[in-house]
Amino acid sequence: MSESRLKVVRAIAALAWSDGYLDDEEKAKLRRLADKLGLDEAGRAELEGYLQSAPSLEEMAFDELNQKERQAIYLLALHYAYLDGLVWSGEKKILDRLAALLGLSPEVRAALESGVKMEMPGE
Repeated sequence: MSESRLKVVRAIAALAWSDGYLDDEEKAKLRRLADKLGLDEAGRAELEGYLQSAPSLEEMAFDELNQKERQAIYLLALHYAYLDGLVWSGEKKILDRLAALLGLSPEVRAALESGVKMEMPGE
């Protein structure tokens, strides 16, 4: 299993838990993400744990990821946060923490965020 793919799922799951619970739609989206990423049986078992309780970003090691992979994880998290057109305060806190853990500079983060905001209808 690709550890970077599992890190993506874990980061998105942490974001999904930002309001304190996961509804059935959020669980289905995470399972579809696992399908798209091609998680193996072990990865899917780990995902099922994330559906029961929020994963900790603090326990994730991002050191071995290159800058492109770090940006990709943050970009996917941004897309997930903007699915409903708004970024809620809990999601913002998770995104802030994720960006810090990924070691993204304020400039890189701003560029990624502006790209996602530009894709939003009506913005």
